[in-house]
Amino acid sequence: MKKYSNLENAPIEQAIIAVDVEPSKQLEHLAGIVESLKGLYPTNQKVNRKSVFVTDDNVTAQNFQEGYALNSDDKKKEVNINLSRIAFRDADKYIDFDNLISQYESIWNIYLQTGLPEKLSRIGLRYVNKFFMTPEDVESNLLIKPFINSGDDGMLLLGELFAQYAVRSDLYKANGNVFIVTSPQVDGKLQITFDIDVFDQSIPYVDFNSIKDTLNRLRGFKNKLFFENILDAVTRFKK
Repeated sequence: MKKYSNLENAPIEQAIIAVDVEPSKQLEHLAGIVESLKGLYPTNQKVNRKSVFVTDDNVTAQNFQEGYALNSDDKKKEVNINLSRIAFRDADKYIDFDNLISQYESIWNIYLQTGLPEKLSRIGLRYVNKFFMTPEDVESNLLIKPFINSGDDGMLLLGELFAQYAVRSDLYKANGNVFIVTSPQVDGKLQITFDIDVFDQSIPYVDFNSIKDTLNRLRGFKNKLFFENILDAVTRFKK
């Protein structure tokens, strides 16, 4: 597997690790996890989902709690935890991949205090990058190009341009999605959102060393998608 350069000025706006599990806990277990994490993530709120019930006589809707969202004091770090997913989002200044994994591991270890999940169903890694390019740079250096959205009547939708691609790598044994959004020009430049979401759904283990190995493999796939589709990335994102 090819190694890619570490960028001194990486355009990472946020990085996300999410692990999906087969539900094996109760909401009271999650409340204990929230309590254990409140030192790092003091702000929390319940996350609800709405269910709609239809009978012959009427339609009713009810809200059910499915988990919690926790935030650091500066709101730059967020943990979302429910009965089937443990996700960590870091929107603070990116340090490096080991730091991201270390933060997630501390959350995972607290989660494990309530017992092992029976099975993992998905490990995901997502990086949202934002940077500016001239239209000429987009044409010559961005291989995945956004296309123009059109409405149902065929009329052009003004504003953002959007592209989405599903991707698969046998080398990295992973799937993913790449989203490209360009905002309208300001001072002759376009803001590019280059959003890479890669994941593995063939997970036979629950120990964190194996999860870490999978995340490192997913990172390789993410880097391949980034560097091979932004041709001038190495020079563009130097300090």
